[in-house]
Amino acid sequence: RGLLAYLNNEAQLAGVLGHEIAHAASRHAAEMLTKALGYQFLTLGLLVAGAGGENTGNWAAVLTALSQQILLGYGRENELQADELGILYASKAGYSPQEVVEFMKSLKFKERLKAIEYHAFMASHPETTQRIIKLQAFADSLESRQTNYKIWEDEFKEQLNGLTFGAKGEGKKIRIVKAQGGENLRDLTERTLASPLKAWDFAILNSLRENSPLTDGQLIKVIIE
Repeated sequence: RGLLAYLNNEAQLAGVLGHEIAHAASRHAAEMLTKALGYQFLTLGLLVAGAGGENTGNWAAVLTALSQQILLGYGRENELQADELGILYASKAGYSPQEVVEFMKSLKFKERLKAIEYHAFMASHPETTQRIIKLQAFADSLESRQTNYKIWEDEFKEQLNGLTFGAKGEGKKIRIVKAQGGENLRDLTERTLASPLKAWDFAILNSLRENSPLTDGQLIKVIIE
């Protein structure tokens, strides 16, 4: 639910779902579990075989550290594969690959601000700039062959109206409002919430700039309490 509020159209949702489907289809979780169990059994065997030896604890620590580093690298490989397959799945379903890239860019900015956490951006995963560059090249390649991709922004945002936002019990909800031509986010928040101070928060939520002019009728996500 937390991630859903930061998506701005159905194409971006398709990219996120494609990424997770790619993990499942590629059996990444099963492979990681098998590998982790293997190292646990190896560590256990070492402890049993060397019980009482003065170096047993040291070897166990070394083996544990080694296994963590190997599993860390494997996680990076999985994420890169899921990135590519996810954007391919979304495009084959008719959704714009460029919107998947745009979401990754905005999510990186939000992650820096600690506005949201998503497992695909954990420290154990590939450097985000590298991933975005690769995805951008792949998206450009896909869109060079087809141009009539779907985005479906308004339809998606309308479904978010009334969505609970934030931690349980905070009483916050997403409200979808229509912009008036020529106003920016500061104008909109002052008009709808009588306070321009939340414009920065809403800029992050909508992947916009505070002072960017909005088009007449453009749907904008705001948070009400």
